[in-house]
Amino acid sequence: MFKKLTYKKSIYFSLFTLLAITFSLKSQTTSASITNKINNNIQANLAGLHISYKETLNGSIFNEEQGNVPGLDISLSKTVKNLYLHANVSLYSGKYTYDGGYSSGGSTVPFSFKYNRPLYNLSGRLGYRIKMNPHLHITPYGEFGYYQWDRHLIAPPVANGIAIDEIYRHYFAGIGAKLDIQIGSRFILSPHASLGSTLNPVMDFSAVEPATHIEDTLALGQKPYYQLGIDMMYLLSDHFSITGFIRYKSFEYGESSTTVVTLAPSTQALAAEPDSVTRLLTFGIGASYNF
Repeated sequence: MFKKLTYKKSIYFSLFTLLAITFSLKSQTTSASITNKINNNIQANLAGLHISYKETLNGSIFNEEQGNVPGLDISLSKTVKNLYLHANVSLYSGKYTYDGGYSSGGSTVPFSFKYNRPLYNLSGRLGYRIKMNPHLHITPYGEFGYYQWDRHLIAPPVANGIAIDEIYRHYFAGIGAKLDIQIGSRFILSPHASLGSTLNPVMDFSAVEPATHIEDTLALGQKPYYQLGIDMMYLLSDHFSITGFIRYKSFEYGESSTTVVTLAPSTQALAAEPDSVTRLLTFGIGASYNF
């Protein structure tokens, strides 16, 4: 099912891009070029995030979390001759809903709750701009970044339960390409796509129960990621624009090894992290100052 949905997203993304290029070619004879503006600006966007996180155990979903949370997305883009530089910082914080369970006596007891935690994403790009014509540019690029999601659990949700903080974090590196398409005299579309791999993914956890406090780090398996997105800009003047974006990213974590932790002087437990998949849909609207 996921492969079918991914294929449909790719088809829609390609068709939308082709239509935008067609409109750009029709408009190029009547409009002065403003295409450089989208790669020479600083912008801030009020943003939103929909996250879908699922852990699988023995082929079945063990627990999952979803949430729609607000955030802030800030980016800086600069093109020097044809060298493309881009940096992005985003922060999201809000309530997520956990649906899962905990093991007790050899069986899984379901429970659900909501909690408020932050998510951070830092990324940079380095690329080379190719001018197809004044209204259509293509830029292949390499990207590198850092992702962190803080997670808080209460397991089990009973008296003397264990409070668990989990921090998922990884670096990532990949390659991609973006098109800058001018439509009319004021509007620019910039569809982009990238793929790569997570690097050094880990999960830091700390558990607090009445008798003790433990901390440890589990190494997770490296997996591929991919991202599709469209950035938009509407010029109000030579230096100011309205901006917007929508992006979709999917990545996975591989299962960790099992480690023994001591919960109390006479109590030991096994800790491990199963396979998981994270899907992020982000969107925003804001303003930019153009250089």
